[in-house]
Amino acid sequence: MNRLSFLLLAVVIVLSGSSFCALAIEPSTDSLETIKKNIDDKKAVLIDVRELNEWSDGHLKDASHLALKKIRDEFNQAEFDKLAAADKIVYLHCASGFRSMEAAKALAGRHKDLRPLKQGYKALLKAGFPQSP
Repeated sequence: MNRLSFLLLAVVIVLSGSSFCALAIEPSTDSLETIKKNIDDKKAVLIDVRELNEWSDGHLKDASHLALKKIRDEFNQAEFDKLAAADKIVYLHCASGFRSMEAAKALAGRHKDLRPLKQGYKALLKAGFPQSP
C-alpha cells in the first residue's frame, strides 16, 4: 500500500469512527414523571430546540429556547452555559424527537449530561407538562 492510499484509509477510518460515535447518542430513558421531578427539583433544565416560529406558537412553561439551527450555525458556549449549568441534566425536546437527537449530537462534548427526548412538544403537553401562558 502506498503512502497516499494509507492516508486515505486512515481518514476514512477516522471519519467512520466519528459518525459511529455520533450515532451512539440515544433518547433519554427517564420516565416523564422523572423528567418533571428533575425539572421541579432544579436538577435539570429543559431546552426546546424547535425554530423560533414554533416556539412563538406555544412552548412549555419550564423550557428555555435554543433552536437547532442556532446550535449548528451560531453556537455560543457562554450562552449555552447560562441555560444549562454544568451540574444540571439537560433535557432537549422538539416537535417529534428528531431534532432533539440532532441537537444532542451537535452538543456532544459541550455538556456532560445531555438527554434528548423522543417525546415531542404535543406529547409533553398531553403528559401534563404545563404550557407557557
